Amino acid sequence: MAETLQTERVTHVLYVDENDVCTAQMAAALANELAKEQGLDVVFSSAGVFAAEHTITDELAVRAFKEVYNVDLPVKHSRPLTPEVFNENQRVKTTLYRLNSFVNDKAHRWPNNGNFNLVCPVGKDYEAYVACAKRLYPDVANQISALVQEGHVLPKGSR
Repeated sequence: MAETLQTERVTHVLYVDENDVCTAQMAAALANELAKEQGLDVVFSSAGVFAAEHTITDELAVRAFKEVYNVDLPVKHSRPLTPEVFNENQRVKTTLYRLNSFVNDKAHRWPNNGNFNLVCPVGKDYEAYVACAKRLYPDVANQISALVQEGHVLPKGSR
């Protein structure tokens, strides 16, 4: 008797960086924008391994994101990567390779097993933020495409 494998449905994806003030927030905002354009039933959010709750989105990240995508990057307080935050998401994606060990458990279940390896622009000039924002698009688009192709993410209203 053949077993039928069910595809795990993914409705929440978390992007992780160090402080949740730049790369993870940009990745989540871009992913949410692309998912909205494609009518997908998935929500992307962000957190930081070393985030402090009182820190807010980097102003240069907000400006760069608006310049590159003409989309407002929501200004929000950083969210620390707690066990609760980690566990409420079915997939976790790091934006900096050196953080992979923090999320190894769920990062390796991501389609194509790829995590970003962005250069964190925090503390650098504005052009570094623009370059980072531009670098996000192919990675985020490919990851969403993989989730859809593998049946993990469905259009809204599908079951």
